[in-house]
Amino acid sequence: MKTFFRWLVKGFLVVVVCLVLLIGAVTFFKIPINLTSYKDPVESIISNALHRPVIIDGSIVISTSLQPVFTLKGLQIQNPAGFSQEKFLSLDQARVQIALLPLLQKKLHIPEINVQQLIVTLEENKNGAVNWTFTGDDSAEEKSPVAKRPPEKSKEGAQKLELTDDSIVVEKLRFDNIIVTHYTPGTKEPATFELKECTGSMMPGSPLQLDMAGELLTFPYSLNVSVASIEEFLTSSSTWMEIQAEVADTLLGFVGKVDLVPAQRALALKVNIEGENLKSLDQLLQVDLPPLAKYSVETDLTLQKERFDLKNLAVSTGSSSLVGTATLVREKKVTAEVDFHSPLIQLDDFVFDDWSWRGEKVSQEKEQGEDTEEKTVAKEKTGKEVRNLLDPDLLDDFDIGLTVRADQVLSGEDQLGSGSLKAVLRDGRMAIEPLALQIPGGEITMSTSLKPGQEAADATFRAVVHNFDIGIYVRRQKPESKMSGLVNLDVDLYSSASTVNQIFANGNGYFDFSGHLDNLGAGIIDLWAVNLIAAIVSSTEEEQSEVNCAVGRWKVEDGLLTPDVFFIDTSKIRICGKGQVDFRKNTVNLTVSPTPKKPEFFNLATPLKISGSFDDINFGLRKGALVGTAARFIASPLVVPIERVFSDQIPEDGSDACGLPLGPDNRSEIYVKGCD
Repeated sequence: MKTFFRWLVKGFLVVVVCLVLLIGAVTFFKIPINLTSYKDPVESIISNALHRPVIIDGSIVISTSLQPVFTLKGLQIQNPAGFSQEKFLSLDQARVQIALLPLLQKKLHIPEINVQQLIVTLEENKNGAVNWTFTGDDSAEEKSPVAKRPPEKSKEGAQKLELTDDSIVVEKLRFDNIIVTHYTPGTKEPATFELKECTGSMMPGSPLQLDMAGELLTFPYSLNVSVASIEEFLTSSSTWMEIQAEVADTLLGFVGKVDLVPAQRALALKVNIEGENLKSLDQLLQVDLPPLAKYSVETDLTLQKERFDLKNLAVSTGSSSLVGTATLVREKKVTAEVDFHSPLIQLDDFVFDDWSWRGEKVSQEKEQGEDTEEKTVAKEKTGKEVRNLLDPDLLDDFDIGLTVRADQVLSGEDQLGSGSLKAVLRDGRMAIEPLALQIPGGEITMSTSLKPGQEAADATFRAVVHNFDIGIYVRRQKPESKMSGLVNLDVDLYSSASTVNQIFANGNGYFDFSGHLDNLGAGIIDLWAVNLIAAIVSSTEEEQSEVNCAVGRWKVEDGLLTPDVFFIDTSKIRICGKGQVDFRKNTVNLTVSPTPKKPEFFNLATPLKISGSFDDINFGLRKGALVGTAARFIASPLVVPIERVFSDQIPEDGSDACGLPLGPDNRSEIYVKGCD
């Protein structure tokens, strides 16, 4: 009997030792257990949970140890019926390692997460249904909103989970080749986000670190993310985050604090964006942006639900800088109110040779070449064309109010004084109301309203200029030019237009100008009025005399300008013009007649024909002009003495007409001697 018990004890000890050895082997040695043969029930369980077909065409393997490794290969999650794409998710391989002992302390320690080749396809169909919700009634039909359940009360005696700095630990995280595509109705190509590589970790007492690289809409990017550790979070009800990104030759930085108190739930970020040229973002944003060089944007951004507040907003490009605030509210459309103050605005920073704020190419040749190339590149990269800033569909998405106050405005080295701008965009209509510049000895005010679109709409243009140095404009075209002079302008047009050029081409109203121009021969510029005056003066006087003034009061009917009076007064002659200027074709067709200020013997003052485009004005003799000139030449010895005795001479300084007022009044009562 004693022998029996002895063998029984020995047998029991052997069994215990074997179990201990087995448990030890399973615990301390990684023994792979292939569960692929059980994938059918696994597929069924996951399918029932997600309410859509799930397929595992690879393997399921668990490696035993105190830190078991779960490996899954070839996972596919199908879309429900009603979506154009077959798959919602496709996974090549996922590997997750979990530490068991920390689970006994209700802590999650993950030594490794590794995901390879994950493709997620997000889709929204024409009924508004989406494929990323997982409910029992998962279909592509439009759904009614589901009433929210009241929060469940916690069970008595339930043990609360206490967070510590090591409650969640991820030692090594790696994602490779993650692709997310998003299909929306009405778009030919989906938006694509590609994460080629992501590595990171979250260790006790250390911030969460993520380093990413990939492609966004085919544009390479790099992204670095840091988030405060759990230890820092536990000391307050907030956490911090820092993001550094580079995409399309643009650097973006976000540093901020997340307040998690329900009453103050918001995200506050310090934002910094800078780049060498804003145009590098054209294809990424699908908008034709101005080529602002060496630009930067800094602001304190606060994000709340559907609201963005930008304080300490600082924008700079070149030597220009603006500071202010902005508020954006996102509802059916984006509503923005922007207020800027600028110590200095340099116009050279906002005027470009091959780009126009009006949305029209400066050069027709470049339009045929560069514009086509840009659109081709945009289509290849994003599947969409780059839209113009004045695209009606783009404008309809925004309601904007903009105010800018500038202490100093420069044009090159020329000082224009101080200025202000108020502009609004409402329901697709743009309006400047007004632009005002306080220039030395004068002022400029301008207002306009225009609704870009396929169909013309009511448009207006109003400008009043007093004592503006025309040399400033000339030097923008020819910096070496010496042309100068003070000019005045009074323009009031109403029109039916869909572009800026059409305001003038279809305009009705008046276009008046006057001024004193010096050194006309010093430079000819692309401005029809000054070009015209320069051509007339240089063509009618053999010896250059002093130009007293030039005055034009023109009525405008459907883009066609005809003068109520147009004359150029010099110290020797007064040159009067008749004819028309066509804003539709940008052409001039005038006849000018020089009249000597005092009758001269053998005068050859022959009427001239002025014609051509605004930037290529030509002149020649009017038909029959030589016959009249010859008659006056022969008769001058008889006629001139009588004229000198009985006629009133035109003042040498042009004082009788140079002060002619501009504007809408008394247009039918204009009389200028010599322009009968």
